[in-house]
Amino acid sequence: MERMEEREISLSELFGILRKRLLLILLLTALGAGAAFGISSILPKQYETFTTLLVGRPEGYQAEQDLNVNDILFNQKLVGTYAELIKSRSVAEKVNENLGLEMDFETFKEKVNVNLVNDTEVIRIVVRDTNALRAKDIANETASIFSETVVDAMKIDNIQVVDYAVEPENAVAPRILLNTALGAIIGMIIGMMIALLKEILDKTVKTPEDIEEKLGLTVIGSTPVIGGKEK
Repeated sequence: MERMEEREISLSELFGILRKRLLLILLLTALGAGAAFGISSILPKQYETFTTLLVGRPEGYQAEQDLNVNDILFNQKLVGTYAELIKSRSVAEKVNENLGLEMDFETFKEKVNVNLVNDTEVIRIVVRDTNALRAKDIANETASIFSETVVDAMKIDNIQVVDYAVEPENAVAPRILLNTALGAIIGMIIGMMIALLKEILDKTVKTPEDIEEKLGLTVIGSTPVIGGKEK
């Protein structure tokens, strides 16, 4: 029962401290939200689009005739190899040349990501760029160059484009509202920590209980002051 009572007093004191420093907490919350909003607003917008490929479905494919279960399993194993090939230096160089870009290989790898749909023969070439039209062009050109590379290098013609990338209308980043909310939360947490730290470091005697705890003296009585508050 004593532990429960001490815990309740501790929580009460905690809320009292936060309430006393509420202005500080609100100020830092606002500063955090404002900083996050400002930074997010000046960051360049990022656009994302993707081209979807299917492995093992060439033109003229007839489900009953061309592929059996073993073919499908083989194609699924090829998907991992194809994912590495898509982000190869040779593909990057040809995409650069065909589109007249000046991306280095590291930039290409940052912009282009390959998503594999588990247990399927589907590959998505996902491109993120600050220019929506350029993102679309890179995705589609990468798919085209990759398909040609598979035919030339592996002598396999089993890549089919299911969906070509389209020019995205809306940016996917920065997410201003989310960043602003996170900034506000971080600011609030920092404000609460500072409020608690200030209270811990404050050695001022404020209550009779403080006298008994810090000085080891017994308080016999207190003198009221004008306004009805005790000192």
